[in-house]
Amino acid sequence: MLKVSAFLILLVCGLFTLAQDSTTTSTFLQTSLSASYTANNNWQGQDFKNLSFAGSINYRYGRSTLNWRQQHFLMANLSYLKFIDSLWLKNTDVINIQLLWNEEQAKIQHSYSVLFQSQFLPAYNHSYNHELRKNIKSKSSYSFNPASLDLAYGAIFSFWDFSNINFAIANLRFSSSPRFSTSQQIEPPHFANTNHAFLNLSYGFSISTNIRKKIGDRVEWWNNSRIFCNAADRDHLNFDFNNRINVKLWKCLQLRFDTRLAYNPLVNYKIQFGQEVLLGVFFEKAKG
Repeated sequence: MLKVSAFLILLVCGLFTLAQDSTTTSTFLQTSLSASYTANNNWQGQDFKNLSFAGSINYRYGRSTLNWRQQHFLMANLSYLKFIDSLWLKNTDVINIQLLWNEEQAKIQHSYSVLFQSQFLPAYNHSYNHELRKNIKSKSSYSFNPASLDLAYGAIFSFWDFSNINFAIANLRFSSSPRFSTSQQIEPPHFANTNHAFLNLSYGFSISTNIRKKIGDRVEWWNNSRIFCNAADRDHLNFDFNNRINVKLWKCLQLRFDTRLAYNPLVNYKIQFGQEVLLGVFFEKAKG
């Protein structure tokens, strides 16, 4: 408990000593919204009709003074697939918010960060009950549950224009997991619980990356990844790897390759994998 108190005092003191010198600011915003309708009739006479909806937002705010730099990031993705007269299936639902402060004096500097990760909407499992002869829908998670909030202090390595790797040697994590979907056979470690969630407090080490690099005139590489660990076993490791390649074809028309790997032992011991190739129109606005 003494270590946790000392860590919080150090974090708060660091945030309140930010210099107020002359500043420079920059912002970047990318948004997309898409919908599609598909109707298929195969050679067996089977009809398949579905609707899909997808939206995303990526925002970065930067502010630099003589001694300090602020870098704040928002990444959110939500997509659904609707089978006509049948199920709604959630494909993607992610929100990541990171607030980062670091010194401006050298390549490797002290850093203070706040990271929030969660989802917007609840998720459901679908199964067929042979006795009742109907589909059964059961809730597996809630809005903003599971979720995690990290307060961290460490060192950051900055490179290129808007890229960095943050090594948090002291990371305090508050997390929640749905009570009915935990992967463990017994109740996971927690200091409190509600009707729908286990609440946990952990202390460990983390690494996070924020990479944005242009490769030529038309290709851009993004990477936003996190790893948290406080013991050498599968119950105390958590990671979320997000990689994106943007290819600008013409004005707002882009081809996007997204890859995601995620592991959260409080939800499931299996690694989640997602791969998406998207051709769409994206709105971008940059300043500074």
